Amino acid sequence: MWTPIHNATRRELDFDIPTGLPHFLGIITQHFNIYRARPTEAFKFWLEKIEPAADEYIAKPLSEAISNKGIDLSEPGRGNAIIGSVRNYHSLAPKAQQLAKPIFQLEASDKVRGGHLTTVKECEEEFKALAKEILSRIE
Repeated sequence: MWTPIHNATRRELDFDIPTGLPHFLGIITQHFNIYRARPTEAFKFWLEKIEPAADEYIAKPLSEAISNKGIDLSEPGRGNAIIGSVRNYHSLAPKAQQLAKPIFQLEASDKVRGGHLTTVKECEEEFKALAKEILSRIE
């Protein structure tokens, strides 16, 4: 199933394109706001709708399409479609882009002040947790 990607690549890449079949690991939601250390109610409303829809309309059809070809595919993400969430980092995102560094490497010397410095530290932990969850689904 990776053949179209291999065929579309006309230059040498500095990374490998996978072989074999794709696996649905899950989805990552993004750009939500935090209020009192929790996602806002509006985001929670949609998050509760996203997970079952991803399972029904992405994971299940992918599994069926592959199994119809006689291939056994385990789905580590099945039943838990949400891998994680990336909140809205507001002005920190364009600042990081401008400086060509990850949000979690911003410092006071980058003119990041006050509560934003706390958010920078939280960002690193959030991205580490997200990376660990992704790795746990591909092992």
